Amino acid sequence: MVATTPNDDDSPSASSDWRNRMKQFYDEAMDSVGKRPCESARADLRACLLASDCHQVHKRSLQECIKCNDGSVPPDCLALRQTFFVCKRSLLDNRQRFRGRKDY
Repeated sequence: MVATTPNDDDSPSASSDWRNRMKQFYDEAMDSVGKRPCESARADLRACLLASDCHQVHKRSLQECIKCNDGSVPPDCLALRQTFFVCKRSLLDNRQRFRGRKDY
């Protein structure tokens, strides 16, 4: 015969703790569902271009600022443009299905 002892997992506090952890996991999963691919790279590039002289001084659109090479766009924005390009390209690359998306 095996003696039975009260199980700590059956206590009400352990049950509510488990529910809280599952709720937190579920909420985090739902937050990531609505996120677009490369969203963080896009937001950083947009913020950088909005703060650049190309947009503020020369009054160009963001699309024109991405394409211009006159030095009014800082090198940080050009690096973010390259990062955004690599992220978008990884969406089309079938090898990335196994390796994961290159989001920074």
